[in-house]
Amino acid sequence: MRRKCRWAIVPIVAGALLLSGGAAVAAGPSSFTILTSGPLALSFGPNRQSDTAELSILVQPAGGKPLSLRFVPVLHDSRHADASGRVVVRPSTLTVAPANTPHFPIAELALTISLAPAARPILGPGDALNGYLLVEGGRGRAAVQTVALQITSDASTATAQGDLIVGGIGDLFRLFGIYSWATALIAAAALIGAIFFVCAAAAAGWWKNIDLSQAMTKEFQWDTSKSWLSVLTGSGALLGTILAAGIFPAQPAVLSKQVYGGLNIFFGLALLVPPLMYSLFHTRGQHGYRWIFLLAGSITVAAVAGELLTILVLIPELVGNAALSLAATNTFRLILLVLCVLAPVYGLTSVLGTLEADNRAGDPQAARAAYQQARDQFLQAHQAAEDNPNDDDRQRVANQAMRTFVQRDAEYGEASATTFSAL
Repeated sequence: MRRKCRWAIVPIVAGALLLSGGAAVAAGPSSFTILTSGPLALSFGPNRQSDTAELSILVQPAGGKPLSLRFVPVLHDSRHADASGRVVVRPSTLTVAPANTPHFPIAELALTISLAPAARPILGPGDALNGYLLVEGGRGRAAVQTVALQITSDASTATAQGDLIVGGIGDLFRLFGIYSWATALIAAAALIGAIFFVCAAAAAGWWKNIDLSQAMTKEFQWDTSKSWLSVLTGSGALLGTILAAGIFPAQPAVLSKQVYGGLNIFFGLALLVPPLMYSLFHTRGQHGYRWIFLLAGSITVAAVAGELLTILVLIPELVGNAALSLAATNTFRLILLVLCVLAPVYGLTSVLGTLEADNRAGDPQAARAAYQQARDQFLQAHQAAEDNPNDDDRQRVANQAMRTFVQRDAEYGEASATTFSAL
């Protein structure tokens, strides 16, 4: 009888063990509850010392046992594109245990969310990343819970209007308080114009010995269809031509169509400032001042440089819209880079040449010395060309010397006439 009772207890004990084991599994380390009610709201902005934000969540492991957790952000932007890779959660894994949690089994976990260092994306005004923070725990990450997460731009970003700059170059511009592409292009053009003015003024005053405070001896016809101005304004007109061609994609990647059009209008209006400014600062009975002419030339160079830089930013849009092949686009980019370098250099030599010619016209002695030097060089080159009639190089040198001599002769005549009329 005792043996039968003993064997009858075995199924009871086994069933109790199975039930307790199932309860342990159900309430074991694979189960937890997030006590924090979402959404967790964070904000980033360009004026922050570091693009990081802290958040905390409350977690309660079931059964009061240690729990290993893993945190994964799942986000999308305002266009419903995946944006999970734009942020990083640290630490990505964390263990909740009595040893490191003072109020175990309820644990307050401190996490840090930062912008991904590769892309360094700055949220645009009104833009936001929405989604949730995925929390996995237990063996094999069997238990999964989520908490709503929202990342927006702070007030400092909201004041930065336009298409914002991202990437490493964006970090550089943000050091100077510049956040949008439109502002960056205008600032870069203004910087080029300022450097041009300083270099031209230094070269004219120290190298050419030209007094920039004096009025121009000859009237300069500020006509963008003639002289050196036609070359600069012609290269800058490429932006308007590209915009008028209508080869943009539906949604440009770098700048919007409105920003491209606005920059084209802005730099186009900037080209109208130099002739008006030069005309307004005429002296009584004389022509405009030389330094005003130099400043007007600097503004012209700055406007053309701004249009060329805008085209450089615009080029990737043509590839995305299949308007140009990759090889053609790279060639176009190389040509534009050469133009960006040559346009200021050409403008500098042209402005200095105009000021130097004007200086000779106002100084008969300097004009006579330049005339005599050009005459001697022409005679030498002409004699060398006659002695070597089959030498093409000598013939070209002689032709160039003759053109210079004719120009110096005309300048000497104008200087003499100006002196006579002044007397």
